[in-house]
Amino acid sequence: MSSELEQWRERVLAARRNPEPLPPEQQEIVRRHARAREKGWAVSDLVVTRTGEIQTIQQAGSQTVSRVTTEVFAAVDEVALAERHLPPGYWRYEDDDFEGWAYEVTTSLGDMFAFFLYFDRFQRVYRVRLLAPDLERLGLAHETHLFADGHLCLSDRGPGERMFNNAYAKSAMWADGISRMLRGHAWPWGE
Repeated sequence: MSSELEQWRERVLAARRNPEPLPPEQQEIVRRHARAREKGWAVSDLVVTRTGEIQTIQQAGSQTVSRVTTEVFAAVDEVALAERHLPPGYWRYEDDDFEGWAYEVTTSLGDMFAFFLYFDRFQRVYRVRLLAPDLERLGLAHETHLFADGHLCLSDRGPGERMFNNAYAKSAMWADGISRMLRGHAWPWGE
């Protein structure tokens, strides 16, 4: 026997294969939202009411709880993020089980580090793994901010960063910090 969650999943998948037409008023809501996005507005003229309905601001009146933003709903364009934030020469790796971005950082002191940045879907953060050089064997996790499995310790709140660009920036800062430590200096970015 299938669970309630499995039944919902099957229902959603079946509806996607054979969608029902939307009523005209619902088509209008989608059209208005698309128009607001095209014009570059931060919010559309749509609102959410106390009962959870999406209506125009004129229809909702005093029942308005929140304006509907036009930002992309829970989507991340990692290709655009990589193009904008990663250094030249990065490359995308993907197979059936894993995908992410490999890149190199050369510090101002001349040390080269290779990293792999990916989204950890279980922890729901971007993580960075040191590919080269093989420093995790140093065994100085606290001093080097490098876990025994080669992942960088990017945050005091956990193993990664919520944003792609912050994970990359912290990997570059990490490389700079290790470069300085290799020359006998203290970690420069605070403990």
